[in-house]
Parts: sequence; C-alpha cells; structure tokens
Amino acid sequence: MNRSLENKVAVVTGGTSGIGKAAALALAKAGANVVVAGRRENEGNAVVKTIEEGGGKAQLKTVEGGTLTASSSDGKIMLTDEKGGMATVTIANVYQSNGVIHVVDAVLMPN
Repeated sequence: MNRSLENKVAVVTGGTSGIGKAAALALAKAGANVVVAGRRENEGNAVVKTIEEGGGKAQLKTVEGGTLTASSSDGKIMLTDEKGGMATVTIANVYQSNGVIHVVDAVLMPN
C-alpha cells in the first residue's frame, strides 16, 4: 500500500457520499489524516468509522499555526493541544452566522 500522504491532513467537504466519500477513503488509505465534513451525520459517521478502523487520527492546524490532534475515544472526539491538554467535543456542528463550530468541554492552549 502506498502511504505517500503520511503525516499530511486532508479536509474533505461533501465527504459523506459519492465522490467526496471515495476521496476521503482513498486519502486515508494513502496515509493522510482525514477530516470529513458533510451534511448527513449518519453517513459521515460511517466514513469516520471506516477511517478509524484503519488507525486514523487527524492533526489540525490552528489559525495561529499551532497543532491540535483529533482522535476518537469511547465514541467521542477528543482534541489534544501541543501541551498535552485534552478536551472532548460535547456538541458538534453548531451552525452560526460565521460558520460551523464545535463545543468543547475544556480550554485548549497554544504552545
């Protein structure tokens, strides 16, 4: 298996079905840490499950250039900051006028 995208992050919008889903799965197979975004929660969860079964994690760049690591634990999405602080996503996909946000239960700090 070609792992040419190892340690790279891919954000796939429309990743819950069709071409987006195929792209998300192909990127994960190539070693990328994949973030799946879409409107259908159940289908999105199925794509995420498939990626997780392959041992996936996602490293996300913050606005200030820091890194957050997203992983799954007991069915919850966990975020870890560069100092080792952890937060759980308690409410996902909250649609606001400035975009979609996720509510977390702790403060994450830059390095």
